[in-house]
Amino acid sequence: MNRFSGVNDKYLLWQTACEYYINRAHETCLTKGENGKKIFITNDVKSINKENMVQLRDIFTRAIDFFETTGKKDENSLFSSELELIWGSIETYLFKDKVEMNKILEKYIRNNGDKAEAWINYLNLEL
Repeated sequence: MNRFSGVNDKYLLWQTACEYYINRAHETCLTKGENGKKIFITNDVKSINKENMVQLRDIFTRAIDFFETTGKKDENSLFSSELELIWGSIETYLFKDKVEMNKILEKYIRNNGDKAEAWINYLNLEL
């Protein structure tokens, strides 16, 4: 029996994999404080390991491709759209790369542009 047979389970697996790579990329911006807890030390994209950036972008690409090429299109478009928004946020706020964010959100808007919420999401990342 396949324990991860439902599309929701598969989304959670992909989301967890993406979060792992987000944490790896973000880890280079953290250091241990006096109490041993990690604290944010920099928001400088130059401090992020380039290999971690490439790996993070690759896992998001693979996850979105998975939902675009398998299963029911209507059902899976919700998951690919959610992943595109998360990835767009990472490009905007962690990597400070508006060009990459616009590439990602262009596809998101193409698929969801008939909804006002999609445009609000886009504007929140753009501004």
